[in-house]
Amino acid sequence: MKRKKIKNQLLVLTSILVLLSLEVAPVVTLAAELPSSSLQTALSSETTITSEEKVIETTETTETTETTVATSTTSTSSSSSESNSSTDTTTESTSHSTTETTTTNTSSETKKEPTEPTVSSEITQPIEQSQPPQVQPPQVPVTKQEPEEPIQVPEATNNVVEENQAVSLNPSLKVDEIASSNLKGYELPLLSSFGEKKRAVVVAEALRHIGKTKKEFNLTEQALTSSFLAQKIYQQLFKIDIGSTPQEQMTFGKVRSIEEAEPGDLIFWQTAEGKTLQNGVYLGQGKYLIAAAEADSKEKPEVIAQLENIYTAKQQPDSKEEKRLVVTNPFKEFILTEYGKEVLATYGASFEMQKSEQTTAFIKKIGETARELGEKYDVFASVMIAQAILESGSGESQLAKEPYYNLFGVKGSFQGNSVSFSTKEADQRGQLYTISAGFRDYGGYNDSLQDYVQLLRQGIDGNQDFYKPAWRSEAKNYLQATRFLTGKYATDKQYDNKLNSLIAVYNLTQFDLPKTADGLIIQSKNELSEAEQQQMHFPVYDGINYNRSGSYPVGQCTWYVYNRFKQLGTSVDEFIGNGSDWGRKGRALGYQVSSLPKAGRAISFQPGVAGADNQYGHVAFVEAVTSDGIIISESNVINDQTISYRVLPNAIAYSSGVTYIGA
Repeated sequence: MKRKKIKNQLLVLTSILVLLSLEVAPVVTLAAELPSSSLQTALSSETTITSEEKVIETTETTETTETTVATSTTSTSSSSSESNSSTDTTTESTSHSTTETTTTNTSSETKKEPTEPTVSSEITQPIEQSQPPQVQPPQVPVTKQEPEEPIQVPEATNNVVEENQAVSLNPSLKVDEIASSNLKGYELPLLSSFGEKKRAVVVAEALRHIGKTKKEFNLTEQALTSSFLAQKIYQQLFKIDIGSTPQEQMTFGKVRSIEEAEPGDLIFWQTAEGKTLQNGVYLGQGKYLIAAAEADSKEKPEVIAQLENIYTAKQQPDSKEEKRLVVTNPFKEFILTEYGKEVLATYGASFEMQKSEQTTAFIKKIGETARELGEKYDVFASVMIAQAILESGSGESQLAKEPYYNLFGVKGSFQGNSVSFSTKEADQRGQLYTISAGFRDYGGYNDSLQDYVQLLRQGIDGNQDFYKPAWRSEAKNYLQATRFLTGKYATDKQYDNKLNSLIAVYNLTQFDLPKTADGLIIQSKNELSEAEQQQMHFPVYDGINYNRSGSYPVGQCTWYVYNRFKQLGTSVDEFIGNGSDWGRKGRALGYQVSSLPKAGRAISFQPGVAGADNQYGHVAFVEAVTSDGIIISESNVINDQTISYRVLPNAIAYSSGVTYIGA
């Protein structure tokens, strides 16, 4: 009996040794790694979730974690990958620390697409803060709501990579042309950027209608018109009837200038006789919602709801054409309906984030590579960059740093190399638990970016089209792509909101556009074409330094624009800040700030836009507005002693990366 017992014990021990000796290809999960504490995309410290203003705070204590590097000795390794089943990954090397991590979503805790016509009465009101919170890594809010059905984490495709071989993307994944976006360059602003949240609700609702046809609006006899869209939006959100015709809608609100236009205003083009040629709902960034025949349709064009650019109508504020542009502000003491409250609660970019130099520098490192991969392989570069920022702490997490370079928290091995970390996983209730997992060890950022593209394009085991709805050719815009990735790439229910918020703060949709010349730099006005010179009516800069206080360094872009304004009889504050600050500070100082260009205004560039400095941005002077773009003059582009000119295309002039200040 004793001998039999010993024999059984030996069998158990042998089985354990056999299992330990097996080399099992690691399961790869795309895990959203917790950004390091140095990440400065600050998320505020409270989450408002109901009309009773209940607040949930998430406090997390990071336990001791051990880091080991495991390098496979085999010549080939599995590079399989899997949809993200985690929301946070801690990577602190053998240290003890307590981290309180909270996030603020100025929208609701759990996002669901509003359903018409009745919705939940719960609404979230944004929380005002007297000062920015301490910088902490973002963490998913704990949710009390049960998911409708569990999210399954799929097995991933096994893409074998040879030792010491760089990532080689399958040539068949390349596309011949870049799929267009139905947002036409529009970028969803942060919720906090709106002075009135009701205007944000109009924007969100208008974007929901883009691409819809007459049938989708349940119209039979009635035609789908721009007036119908405007009427429906205001009825749904405020239970207000603004009228069904352009004439009725024009008289509903108060007329204002295009320079004063805000999102939610109504715009009309009229002939000299008062006949309305076109009308729509203004959304900002030079875009408005209309109903028009689908462009580039191979078959019989169908009328759809779509965005249009103001400049394509060849209308400028000082246009001398027979058509005239009328803007009305319909907002009064409106009260949101229950449906309107739900639209506000599910606004797609409601996380309060602050721009940081660290993240801006990180974007500079990976931005152009992401743009190139996005163009060639049918993915959104904006989404790729936002995911890298969120999951790697702008490249500052331990896993993302040298020598691992893992920007997306991809588990498994790469070219036989992996590194083990303790990681936080989230269950379906949002509760976190700790596991030890192996993560891919890359040779550099490029390998990590290409591996991400390979995953999105080649999918998972048994379903190569698993991520297909997130491709550019399938998703109509980046908002649809981030919405799909939520629950597929990451179980974090606010994943799309966080990505959209990052995209808004850092103007990442600029990387979804082909890299074009930021405008030919011309040293002298005489080098412009004759047609361009005829558009310019201001005298050239007289060279006088009007900035006697010395508040702006001589030769800098800010110094030049200050002097240009002074020369032409316009005053501007002597301490308005760096080039990228002029829009924000100008508005605070009471200057007229607009998203539409006009000759005689300053144009403020966000960092990195059109060649602007990646930290301080840039500011220039608008000399003329043409149908193809704008002509600007500027200093400190060639050098700080030369005034030069550029012609910027409309894609830049009407983008969310620039703002106009002045009369």
